[in-house]
Amino acid sequence: ERELARLEAEERGEDFDDSDDGMHQIAKKKKKKRKKDTITVEMLQERVAILIEETMVRRETMKKDYTLLEGNFVAKDLDPIIAQFEKNPDEPSDAIMRATFEVTLGLLEKGTSLMTQ
Repeated sequence: ERELARLEAEERGEDFDDSDDGMHQIAKKKKKKRKKDTITVEMLQERVAILIEETMVRRETMKKDYTLLEGNFVAKDLDPIIAQFEKNPDEPSDAIMRATFEVTLGLLEKGTSLMTQ
């Protein structure tokens, strides 16, 4: 009887569940997919602008407007900072860290302006 049921299930392309082992199937609870917030370019631009304004106090580097410059000119501002960082990578000074953050924010500002074009 079970063999016939198994053969019929195989013909239909289904798996035949034989519960002789005392085990039974439990329907697993499906996890709800978390709805991801969509982040727009405008949101990134606003956040970068806020961070730049917050770093205006005690700046290590001069505030530059990178929006009209090409990317290779912008990246050249980061080269001397990286050179200073490489001199003592184990204990970078606060000034180097602050300068790196400031220039990185400038690069992010340039990147987000390119994303809107």
